[in-house]
Amino acid sequence: MEYRLPRLLLALFVGAALAVAGVLIQGIVRNPLASPDILGVNHAASLASVGALLLMPSLPVMVLPLLAFAAAWRG
Repeated sequence: MEYRLPRLLLALFVGAALAVAGVLIQGIVRNPLASPDILGVNHAASLASVGALLLMPSLPVMVLPLLAFAAAWRG
């Protein structure tokens, strides 16, 4: 039997984290319509992840979120 509770809890945690991130972005820029895709945060994180996978295929998977976060922070 497959246990789905850890997956469910992780999904709830990620959803809550994304909601908090959205509220923080809207509060920082003081614009209720601001979102990460409009500010280019999503694109920077995606580009860093894909670039890291292409240039360093032996990179540990645990490093990818850190690279994506750093690129998103840099914008």
